[in-house]
Amino acid sequence: MLCVLIPAAAHAAPNVSNVRGAGLHVTLPPVRSYTSLIEALKARRVVAATIDERTHVASVVFRGGAHASVPYPVSDASLPLRMAEGGVDVTMARPGGGFPWQMFLLFGGIGFMALVSLRAASSRRARAAEATPNAKGEGIRNDIEVATAPETRRSRSSPRSSSSCARPRSSPA
Repeated sequence: MLCVLIPAAAHAAPNVSNVRGAGLHVTLPPVRSYTSLIEALKARRVVAATIDERTHVASVVFRGGAHASVPYPVSDASLPLRMAEGGVDVTMARPGGGFPWQMFLLFGGIGFMALVSLRAASSRRARAAEATPNAKGEGIRNDIEVATAPETRRSRSSPRSSSSCARPRSSPA
């Protein structure tokens, strides 16, 4: 009778290390914490993992096909390497899919700086135009007078053509 009880007791309460030997399907506790993820890695229950370094979340696939997303600390930069060394198929998640805020801010900042510099240059020109004299002679020294054109100017109706340089010949009389 003792021989019958010992094998029955072994099958009734299998532990985690004797899962294959017991022949029964044992449901392991779900991985929800970093500590349980490390324990699952040590027990080699993790088949594949996708690491998102931006959000610090490891999405893991277990041997039974179960999936879990586990947050990991920022200070553990070696987690993907340790997973790969343990035989886990590690994939790094690519950031993207969202609005490119960095490019928007970069080009927006450059455009804003160009607009500010153009505005400053135009206001400098406007102030310089206000500072310059509007009428002739306002900016001249006091000992210099402004010359004026003589009142008798030749017009086009005069016998001398403005286009010819030579004087008309006078006839000998």
